[in-house]
Amino acid sequence: MKIKKYFVPLFIIAFIGSILFSSCSVFRKTGESAKTNGKEKVYLNYKFSFYEGERQMMLGNYSLASQYFLQCNKLMPDRATPYFQLAQLYYMNKDYHNAVKYTELAHNRASDNLWISEFLVNLYEGFNKYDKAAELLKEILRLKSGDYTYLLESARVASILGKDVEALKTYNELEEKFGVSEVTSLAKEKLFLSKKDYPNAEKEIDKLIKAFPAEKKYTGLKGDLLILQRKYDEAETFYQKAIEENPDISPFYIALAEIYQLKKQPEKAITELKIAFANTDVDIQKKVEIIYSYMRYYQDNQKIFSEIELLITTLIKANPEAVEAHTIYSDYLVQAKRYKDAREQLVMIKEKAKDNFLLWEQLVFLDANLEDNKAMYDHATEATELFPNQPKFFLYAGSAAFMIHKYADAIKPLHNGLDLLVSDSVGVQNQFYTYLGESYYHLKKQDSAFYYFDLAVTGDSTNYSLMNNYSYYLALADTGLDKALSMIKRVIKQYPENQTYLDTYAWVLYKQKKYEEALRIIDLAVKDGGSSSAAIMEHQGDILYKNGKKEDAILAWEKAMKLGKGSQFLSQKIKEGKLIEE
Repeated sequence: MKIKKYFVPLFIIAFIGSILFSSCSVFRKTGESAKTNGKEKVYLNYKFSFYEGERQMMLGNYSLASQYFLQCNKLMPDRATPYFQLAQLYYMNKDYHNAVKYTELAHNRASDNLWISEFLVNLYEGFNKYDKAAELLKEILRLKSGDYTYLLESARVASILGKDVEALKTYNELEEKFGVSEVTSLAKEKLFLSKKDYPNAEKEIDKLIKAFPAEKKYTGLKGDLLILQRKYDEAETFYQKAIEENPDISPFYIALAEIYQLKKQPEKAITELKIAFANTDVDIQKKVEIIYSYMRYYQDNQKIFSEIELLITTLIKANPEAVEAHTIYSDYLVQAKRYKDAREQLVMIKEKAKDNFLLWEQLVFLDANLEDNKAMYDHATEATELFPNQPKFFLYAGSAAFMIHKYADAIKPLHNGLDLLVSDSVGVQNQFYTYLGESYYHLKKQDSAFYYFDLAVTGDSTNYSLMNNYSYYLALADTGLDKALSMIKRVIKQYPENQTYLDTYAWVLYKQKKYEEALRIIDLAVKDGGSSSAAIMEHQGDILYKNGKKEDAILAWEKAMKLGKGSQFLSQKIKEGKLIEE
């Protein structure tokens, strides 16, 4: 039978440990003294097996210890302690079914042993057998009437079983015996709230306020009850009075802000939050959660959204070194599309947050958004050292290196990141291939470049920008022209009016000596905006020349010269009035 795994409170482990080191005491308590009534040999064998079992148990030889305790059970089956020791061994081996079984057998033989009984209660609770736990707790209380710990647990179990009347009776008994306490009053409040009995729930909190006037959290609990009942006006008055009497307690301002938000008065809410955020007596994580909730709720309300920034700056002023404060400010600034300011916040704290993956990811993202490739290269390179198993940072570092023309520096991170990828990361893998191809090409390592371009195109047949570039590079190298033509045709099918793609198409045709078709396509490129591109106009001139239109070719070259930098032969073409090729 498959045993259900369950949670057992940690204090049981400590309880087991105490038993392991004091089992001789258990032995004595369960009446296992030598009785030489004609069975002395059996008893001596039992005693040897028991102590040998304990010794092996202490040495960690649990299997051998179990054998000795089982032998004890055969020799003297009425003795409780061997069963209990076996129960502990089963428990430590996570055989919880047998742990319960053998603890029950031990309990049947020593029902007055509180250690065994308490262990069995906790096992029952771990198995969600609260009905059995409740009955056993009643047995224990007959032995230890009025015990605080057992009464409290009995009330808790009764509550879990839905026996609220019984639970309430036990909590009242505890209160009568031991006085008002947070444990009993809050437990009773919870019971009353489950029945929506707000008046009695409030009485329990009033008891705590009266019994512990210096503990202001109970005042907050009473205010929370008013909010729970949607008595917002009454709650507002209550907290205003609480603040008058205790102006230094920030949670009261936060509670009042919550009321104002519920009453759709965000300006008043933010005023109260500013006061609370200026102090440090509220956990910063709580404040951050509040700000995030306001950012989400008021993102379309420009007036309130701008007020949130004042909340954040107040938080930073009170907690200038807190990473959380600067992080949320960065998130706010991103939402406000102030990317440069957002990045500055992260740069300020990055040295204190070297293990914060999301922060570094956001920092590199902001570099990319700002098109600051140098910063992106620096930050991504640092991130590869901090997170050496994250391929995306290697991609950022390699792509940024390419963007700033550090082609040789791009190669290593791109290869390292590629090695880290899992097999299903096809999209990211193709990005690595693309940047490796571009980097190798600019390093004039054409074979390596074309190898990675082939991998990239095979992996992503819709990367039209890559296919355009690859086609153009093949045309420039005067190799693989059929492949180049096939790729660029697919590109043009998707983007029939893109001047850059049309220029590549024309140049591939030119290299194939299809001059008339090349002229038709380059004219389309010029018509679709290419007349402002020096490269396209020079290509038009070259193609015109090959089509026997020398004068038109010279005019196109001259226009290219006026537009900017052309090829190294452009001025010579104009001067000599003829096509100059490498």
